[in-house]
Amino acid sequence: MTVDASMEADTGGAPPTAGDARRTDGLSFAVRGVTMLGQLVLPLGFLAFSIAKDEKMGALAFFAPIVIAIIAFNFAIAYASWRRFTYTVGEADIRVESGLLSRSARAVPYERIQDVSLEQKFLPRLLGLTEVRFETGAGGKDEITLRYLSEAEGERLRELVRSQKLGETVGAPTLGDMPSEPPVLFAMGPKRVLTFGLFEFSLAVVAVVAGAAQQFDFLLDFDIWEWREWQRLLAGPGGWLLALGVVGQVIAGALAIASLLLLGLVTGLVRTALREWDFRLERTDKGLRRRRGLLTRTDVVMPVHRVQALRIGTGIVRRLFGW
Repeated sequence: MTVDASMEADTGGAPPTAGDARRTDGLSFAVRGVTMLGQLVLPLGFLAFSIAKDEKMGALAFFAPIVIAIIAFNFAIAYASWRRFTYTVGEADIRVESGLLSRSARAVPYERIQDVSLEQKFLPRLLGLTEVRFETGAGGKDEITLRYLSEAEGERLRELVRSQKLGETVGAPTLGDMPSEPPVLFAMGPKRVLTFGLFEFSLAVVAVVAGAAQQFDFLLDFDIWEWREWQRLLAGPGGWLLALGVVGQVIAGALAIASLLLLGLVTGLVRTALREWDFRLERTDKGLRRRRGLLTRTDVVMPVHRVQALRIGTGIVRRLFGW
């Protein structure tokens, strides 16, 4: 069925029906505008810092209008993109049309869709929105993502697509047709998540800080990779250590290693808590459903017949506790 422009009506919160061209939720363009703006925070911040550092007050007076114009432009582009994006639940496939200056259309047959997953980042989650992904296993342009739908509509669309994929009667399932609380096979409370995080040592934050420092080293007054510069900076607060000679260097090295270990431990705890918070594995009619995440909430269902193996692993320390 060809999607006609006259069909591109915003049907609001009505359940998706096969053959109708629809837009995503009306708040989607606002989320996209804020996301696009977030990518400009660092460049604009460094620009403002450079202007203030050079005491170019005349240039700083023009900075605020430029920022306002950039914000307005971002939201205008986001709104235009939202208006020009539609998706259609057809009898044999899912189709999307998008593009401002040049239009593109893409369709994925139901037999190629392996799963439909839901993901909620922090801001969409506050607004009750979810991102719907139609996964084909091929990745890239072969997959379709809808940003963003309401939580109820995303769940109904997932059930509708699965019903059509299985050859069941096409319809829009209501929330009353789905179990409100499926059986929980495994769950992790805050204590278990934090215990898990103790074994997820990570120094990723060190790599991020080092990469950022390398990219923006022009804002610093010294070379961060020059050891003598650090000795000069630490000569004041750490002078008593340097006065101890070799002993001081050993103590400084031990403190540095301890700081790295503490940083890696805290980083592992934070990363694990953000990823695994409120972890729930449930058994549903469609398969195994996994929900997890603090800021970004993911909701994935894997059909049981797709499970090929179960792998069990442990570590040296965890094995001592029988985990």
